Amino acid sequence: QKEKEAEIILLREKEAELQKLLEENSKPQSSFFKYFLVALLAAAIGAGAYFLVDRYLLNKTDITDVKDNPNIQEQSVLLTPEKIKNDLIGKDIIGWGKLEEKHITSVLSNIQTRNDSTICFATLSLEGYGVKSNTEVTINYNDTTATNITTNKITFQNTAPVNEWFSFAPVPNCSIFVNTNNNPIQIKACENCETIKMNTNSETQQRLASHPATIFITSETKSEATVDFTYIPK
Repeated sequence: QKEKEAEIILLREKEAELQKLLEENSKPQSSFFKYFLVALLAAAIGAGAYFLVDRYLLNKTDITDVKDNPNIQEQSVLLTPEKIKNDLIGKDIIGWGKLEEKHITSVLSNIQTRNDSTICFATLSLEGYGVKSNTEVTINYNDTTATNITTNKITFQNTAPVNEWFSFAPVPNCSIFVNTNNNPIQIKACENCETIKMNTNSETQQRLASHPATIFITSETKSEATVDFTYIPK
């Protein structure tokens, strides 16, 4: 605020200088020098006015910071991992179902503010039903009340065995991305379907072209392979 007031005062001082020069039009002096100064000051004032309008009016929301808004800052402090965990209990997560307190083993959060709303991006480690999973969700808050929870993606690990096929049903209505963790595997969509060789990592995950009812995987080496399947809701 102090910076804004100082810039406005400086702009007004330049306007006063320009007015003074215009009032001295009748005094004998070099026309070139006089109009050069007037043009120079006019350009400076115009640039200053544009800067103020652009910074404080057109881009008003860009200079808003959490520390400048005590209410939003207080909300961010109150959104602890334990608070976020409690807000998620009983909520449906795509590919998992209703969350119970015992399912959530850890919570990592990134809290952002947009205008007067608070958005929490949370990464959850889940364990239950004999499986483990990592999922990312977005939670919208009004003050400290969760108003909407969206599943962004969920990842399950499956083991590709040696010399045999393991089959499982993928999460429905999702795009499927496969990370073999640099382990060569074979994958197919049915018992008699054509097999596809695959060797990917977290940077080169491969998206399956279709969404089969069942997925079959097997290791191409003499060791079992851990394969991550990530599901992103459509």
